[in-house]
Amino acid sequence: MLEKAAREIFGNDISCKSIPVADGGEGTTDAVIAARSGKKITLRVHGPLMESAEAYYGDLGNGEAVMEMAVASGLPMIPAEKRNPLNTTTYGTGEMLRDALDKGFSKISIAIGGSATNDGGIGCMRALGVRFLDCNGNELSGICSMLPTVVDTINLEEALSHAKEAYYDGALRLFRFIKTGMEIKSRKEPN
Repeated sequence: MLEKAAREIFGNDISCKSIPVADGGEGTTDAVIAARSGKKITLRVHGPLMESAEAYYGDLGNGEAVMEMAVASGLPMIPAEKRNPLNTTTYGTGEMLRDALDKGFSKISIAIGGSATNDGGIGCMRALGVRFLDCNGNELSGICSMLPTVVDTINLEEALSHAKEAYYDGALRLFRFIKTGMEIKSRKEPN
């Protein structure tokens, strides 16, 4: 479509190369793999409801990988009647990330569109070995509804062997509304 428009404006004397594009959600990994002549790596992960699922990410060469949350923690993976980001996790995304790190990838891009979850990254970090403990020493499960729980201890010992630093900026209220149309009235009463 863009090539056609460019030719209409500039004529046939221009050189065009079309590549697939995506918006950071479903299809992003496929688009980047195609544009960069990469290879697909498939693996089994836990989906957003902790069900077994097949996921994949792209090997772009030179230690570079691309992946998207939508294939491991994505909204299309959940039947409409079970869609509630309070019950979902990014654990499968963390499993993809861990696989890539274990394979030696050092530059990893993660597209976060199409996500079914807003767990603040707890699930993803748990898959990397981070342990989130409440004030009684109980490990948090890594689903979004655990976010209001007081986190007393974050144990990074195992995770540090996989990644030197991690950053996640979440928006619980916004994504809950976007994904379900439901607002969160308070942190103590998420439903």
